[in-house]
Amino acid sequence: MVPLLFFYLFQSPYLTQMKRSTFTFHLAAILLIFTSCKSATTTTDQHSATLTILVTESYCGGARPTDALEQELATPHPYANKTLYLINSKGEAKDLKTNSSGQLVLTDESGSFKFFTAEKYLAEIGSHDPEGCKNWKAKPDYQYVLKTDVSASIIEFHISCNRCELPAP
Repeated sequence: MVPLLFFYLFQSPYLTQMKRSTFTFHLAAILLIFTSCKSATTTTDQHSATLTILVTESYCGGARPTDALEQELATPHPYANKTLYLINSKGEAKDLKTNSSGQLVLTDESGSFKFFTAEKYLAEIGSHDPEGCKNWKAKPDYQYVLKTDVSASIIEFHISCNRCELPAP
């Protein structure tokens, strides 16, 4: 339809050369706008969410801790300035660092993610308890599903003692 209209207008004896070039310019501009709008509105599964990471921790020292220390470790607190490793549903891993408030921005495709602390993700399997270490490393600290309708979430998980190292004396 458009090529036929274009052909008719250019063959018309009523159009001067100036009108034809103006018409061509406007038509080109309109086509450019429509094609750029189409590419700009092409949707991807990319989404962004601000995650606030709160953690509780196990006491991994040797001597019995004080009641105050046990209470402090059992109270959720921001996982500030720490690195987390995320593995998506395709098995791709990436590392993200939290800020001083324990927040990070996850920008990725919607889907499922497994969170691992850097200590767990980078731990090498020790010789004292290789099976316990493998099991500890295989279990994510948290699993999260990034949804397009959620822009902020609070994630809370527990950090257990490193099973790949000898216990503190």
